[in-house]
Amino acid sequence: MQELISFKTQADITPINRTQKKSGSDIIQALNKVSAYFPMENEEKKKKYLSQMIYRIDLLKIKKGDIVFELGATDAFQAAVISEMGAQVVVVSSYRSALMERLATIPRIAKNQIQVFAQDQIVKAGSLAPFDKMIIAPEVSNIPVEFYGLLSINGDMVITSDHTDNPTILHVKRTGETSFDTKKKTGLVNRSASYDVFDL
Repeated sequence: MQELISFKTQADITPINRTQKKSGSDIIQALNKVSAYFPMENEEKKKKYLSQMIYRIDLLKIKKGDIVFELGATDAFQAAVISEMGAQVVVVSSYRSALMERLATIPRIAKNQIQVFAQDQIVKAGSLAPFDKMIIAPEVSNIPVEFYGLLSINGDMVITSDHTDNPTILHVKRTGETSFDTKKKTGLVNRSASYDVFDL
């Protein structure tokens, strides 16, 4: 029998400041403020990437003061946008060093607004739960059942299946101690076409 992961409080990490939630900040405005730090040469690839990012963030209905957990990030772009919207972000990534270097180039981001953990520090990151929102990247092939318990009641989680033009996304809402409502959505690029208004 597989041993369950235990997310106990860790003494050597920065505690989360749980402030009162406020109405959501504008996604496009936040994106425009940080996009200059994440240049992309391929215009078509950039448009698809940003459309999918905006769609995921919009599904979560992020509010200022939210605590957002991101697992499997390959870059710091999404975390930077969410931080600019006024949320605190806890990131677990195999590319921690690269993410930290990139975030260091963005003067507007407060040091305590984004915490980045390496993949082998996932228990430390999980000890900061409960999280109001969670984002699971396509790079995460197996999601331990314990991760659902990290989500706060009435919290939202999005799980993206892959990086194709027509990926599937699971939108999970925790409705009680042991109850979750899951909806499957497809065609992110087409569905997010209405968000294609960023000034980049």
